[in-house]
Amino acid sequence: MTAQPGIDAPAPGRRDPEGRKRAIIAAAAELIIEGGTAALTHRRVAARAGVSLGSTTQYFASLDELRESALEQLVAETDAALDLLAEITSADDFTVADLAPFVRSWLVDPRQVQADLILVSAGASDPTRRALARRWFDRAVAILSERLPPDRARAVAIYVDGAMIHAGLHDEPLDLDVIVGDLEALAHPARPRSTEPAPQHQNGPRP
Repeated sequence: MTAQPGIDAPAPGRRDPEGRKRAIIAAAAELIIEGGTAALTHRRVAARAGVSLGSTTQYFASLDELRESALEQLVAETDAALDLLAEITSADDFTVADLAPFVRSWLVDPRQVQADLILVSAGASDPTRRALARRWFDRAVAILSERLPPDRARAVAIYVDGAMIHAGLHDEPLDLDVIVGDLEALAHPARPRSTEPAPQHQNGPRP
């Protein structure tokens, strides 16, 4: 999950190398969200960030380096969402249903959904980016495992990943009551049916 950043462009005429670099990375991240990693160019980044074309090559030796920094920016944005998840689960009266508004607020934000789809795609297509793409999932499981059995925590995190893909492919994300029901079912699965044979009638099985 990601949080909406602002492009922190330096004020005209003011020397702010770090601010300019942050603006370039933020612009690259937004362009990746809009058009994917292949759509990134130095010229587009410079125009979006409001800096000279030379600034992008000054701070980033190659487009690949800028692309990686932009993806890392998207991943870093998940920290705010994960901090909120930790806050929700730390409540004394926490129930898994409390996660539903948190999940729903993310699914209705097209930017967040698209950012996560980009990260999933990057990790699936490039093994070197896999750890980066799994950062949200791994930490989410760790946080949820503080309040749920590890296998249930993992199931909930997998469900959220799936709900994100569903939101990206459908015009309407899952309704809140559907998310509540799904989370409850995952956190507290029904007792498995007995494998014992059904008892027979005293006079034999019924026809």
